[in-house]
Amino acid sequence: MMSKTLTGTFQITQWDEEPHIVFDEGGKQSYAQIKQTYSGHITGDSSIKYLMNYKTETSACFVGYEVMNVDIDGKKGRIILKHDGLFEQGVASSKFKIISKNSTGDLKSINGGGTFVSTENGQANYTFEIGYDKNSVKVIGI
Repeated sequence: MMSKTLTGTFQITQWDEEPHIVFDEGGKQSYAQIKQTYSGHITGDSSIKYLMNYKTETSACFVGYEVMNVDIDGKKGRIILKHDGLFEQGVASSKFKIISKNSTGDLKSINGGGTFVSTENGQANYTFEIGYDKNSVKVIGI
């Protein structure tokens, strides 16, 4: 098994969020549907569905799934990420894991996970730590 670190930026291109529970004592739960574009080691786009739990208007935790249709080192396919994140003091961050059983195309044997931290203007920096089988034809060639 080989490994590689992938870094870059994503840009949020669409954000639709709707509360489904508003608590009397403050806070709420909402669904968010997001679209993003990736640049850096990973290029392509993604769609995400988050369930967000706000303690206050500026503090939340969220979970969700991201479907990425991407190109990594000339290899194309779909990757699905499972997110577990926080939004505090204007900064969103998440730890995520690749659900490898749902990966397709040239990225079928990819596994691993990573993190992101938001910056400004709907952007965030990502880091992926991926693993792959060097002998497989359907992997990222290094």
